[in-house]
Amino acid sequence: MTRLNKPMAILLGLISTSLLFAQDKPQDRPGADFGLEEIVVSARKRDENLVNVPISITAITDAMIENTGINSVAELAQQTPGLSFRPAFGRVGSGQGGGSSNRPTLRGQSNILGIPNVGFFVDGVFVSGNITSYQLDNLERIEVIRGPQSALFGRGTFAGAVNFITRKPGNEVKGKFEATRGLNNHSEVNGYYDFPIVQDKLFAEISLRHYERGGDWYNRATRKKDGGEESTENASVKLYWKPSETFDLEFNAGFSKDVDGTFAGGYTGINCLLPRITSVNAAGIPQAASRSRGYWCGEVNIDNQTDFYSRYDIIDKFGLHGVDRETLRTSLKANADIGDWTLTGIAAYNKFRNEQAFESGFNNSELAGRPLGLSATQDRRRDWSAEFRIASPVDKRIHGLFGAYYYRENDGAGYNGTFGVPAGVIPVPLGATNITLDYVPVSNDSAVKNWSTFAAVDFDINDRLKLTAEGRYQVDTIINDQLTNARIPSNLTNLLLEKDFKKFLPRMTALFNLTSNWNLYGNVAKGNKPGGFNSLPANASAASLAQLQAQFQAFNEEDARTIELGIKGGNEARTLQLSASIYQIDWDNQQLTLPFLYTTTTNTPSNSTAIVNAGKTKVKGAEIDLSYRPFESLNLRFAYALADAKIVDFVDFETADLYDTDGRVGTFDLAGDPNGQTAGAQLPQSPKHQVILSADYRRPLTDNIKGFVRGDLTYESKRYDQVHNLSHTGTSNLLNLRTGIELKDWTLTLWMDNALDDRTPASLTRLLNFGKLISVPPVIPGNARQTTFYRDILISYPRKRTYGFTARYAF
Repeated sequence: MTRLNKPMAILLGLISTSLLFAQDKPQDRPGADFGLEEIVVSARKRDENLVNVPISITAITDAMIENTGINSVAELAQQTPGLSFRPAFGRVGSGQGGGSSNRPTLRGQSNILGIPNVGFFVDGVFVSGNITSYQLDNLERIEVIRGPQSALFGRGTFAGAVNFITRKPGNEVKGKFEATRGLNNHSEVNGYYDFPIVQDKLFAEISLRHYERGGDWYNRATRKKDGGEESTENASVKLYWKPSETFDLEFNAGFSKDVDGTFAGGYTGINCLLPRITSVNAAGIPQAASRSRGYWCGEVNIDNQTDFYSRYDIIDKFGLHGVDRETLRTSLKANADIGDWTLTGIAAYNKFRNEQAFESGFNNSELAGRPLGLSATQDRRRDWSAEFRIASPVDKRIHGLFGAYYYRENDGAGYNGTFGVPAGVIPVPLGATNITLDYVPVSNDSAVKNWSTFAAVDFDINDRLKLTAEGRYQVDTIINDQLTNARIPSNLTNLLLEKDFKKFLPRMTALFNLTSNWNLYGNVAKGNKPGGFNSLPANASAASLAQLQAQFQAFNEEDARTIELGIKGGNEARTLQLSASIYQIDWDNQQLTLPFLYTTTTNTPSNSTAIVNAGKTKVKGAEIDLSYRPFESLNLRFAYALADAKIVDFVDFETADLYDTDGRVGTFDLAGDPNGQTAGAQLPQSPKHQVILSADYRRPLTDNIKGFVRGDLTYESKRYDQVHNLSHTGTSNLLNLRTGIELKDWTLTLWMDNALDDRTPASLTRLLNFGKLISVPPVIPGNARQTTFYRDILISYPRKRTYGFTARYAF
């Protein structure tokens, strides 16, 4: 069997068995009232039936979160067609939008560095930091909105938005307590309690969560299974005040603390486009005849990998962790009805402190003399936002809303950790005591300011046709502090860079009612992601820095125009629901990464990476999401997403180097080698195909006990690491199984995640082998040869198969 056929056979067998049993149930005969749930969403800043919204949305209710066992944003993506989320480096990362571990891909719109293309929100409030550990068990629903959402949601929603909507407490006293225990010290305890403080007026909810999970991968250096250790503490409180029928006030506060160990990974080495070595110089450095430094071609397969090597013992020696992050989120929302009009105000304040440390030597430390990749940093951020909007009565033929928004984020003080290791001793012996760590203070004045106005007007042409025009005018001010290391003298000429990005972002939608149960829709929208500045290396020599400033100091904003046609609806009995769409995205000035070489102040070679604008990209795609409930006891789901994301025009210097044969590239090329044009290549970190299959069967066993069995399969096609489309992950098949019993207040569940033990890499990252120097010809003839490093690919290992049980008490 192929990698896809085997899991499909398992799941189809589960479905067939469920159908066989279901046909024996008298209460399951067709015609009974067991339609699928009608879902109300707020994607357009007002409550609407999902079927009547002319944009593509996947809505995950609280019941679906419980039934599928969704526990993270990565697991949410497994239930969302078009969304791929494979965190690189565990939960490491902060920065704008969450850093390196927070790179979701929606409809093929991926990115490697910079702000993510998908914005995350909690009750409509933008989340600027890392979202990978957000608590999902206290939610009413999750809305994943595909396509540009800039018109109503604002910045950070270039490809789409994910909005987490929390519950509102009321007069009813209710709550939940849940405990989970699984393989590799996986344990979780969470719960919430809703209660009235003043009947009919003031209500509260308290929510708590403790989560921890041991490592999946054995670390040969520490002799522990510490690859992938995670722990999180969450606490939140909500106060909901409704003094009258025309006014309500909602306050939310949430705190989380993450403490993780090292992430597991390894290196591929190189197997293709190998350097053509002609000699070795006096320093013992190989001299290459061309600029290629080698690469890995084909699938990166780690099926048989069982361990890794990372000197996390050094990190632990200084009392540090892979991740040590604290986050505080607060918001205040008020609604007031004045006649038939509604006024809404939202204010929010968030802050976090993020400390991370890791050693990225991995497998090659023992074999290739790779030096220790020790890193320790701390950074802080605060953000404030305020939104005001007024909405007219929705029962009028012409209605709409108008609003204004302000957002500000500031980076703060932290440190960079500089490790000292014994000179000439590679690898450093286990238990070495002469390793030092120097904490270098950092004062970062980087900031983002955004203000905008937005509006939407709905025009009901007749009972069957509705048109909507939306738009936002925004000004993004990006401030970048080029000098953050107080102890390193800098020769930067401009320390604080600032630039405004102004844009009007429209969206037009149309909804046509075919029948009482089916709607056609279409929309045209423009998305935008502001440009910014690359943080250049502070240890670059004066000559290198001048060159880097000219080439890589800043990058421009990117734009995308999306056109989409779709259909939504179901049958009269609501036993079948379908949502399907086709779309095209024309994407200009895409922000991708480009490596560059430079010389340090000590005249040694080094390497870094910059964001550059990558020309043009076109994405053609289709999505289908079909839910079917043939019997009261059985729910089936099939979803498919195609995202054919192809580069139209991008000249990549690294690709030119890889295929170089004569030692010269670009305008100096003599042999007619490829110039690095990557047109036709698939965008990196983006699967072309995604399939979701689910079967949920629930049946009474006695008068008081119901049994259930569920299977969820998510298939993703290969993901390339970079634009040259050489190294890829191969396909992945994630199969999750759940079975158990439900009593009046109790639910007991046995579960197995990644039942097939799929070991497709979570991500691939193009890096260098800092243990292997190589000398290559210069780009400009007559210049000195460049000393650099061989290429390498870093593999981030995935979670292995795991299993356990969950007990839930709800009242």
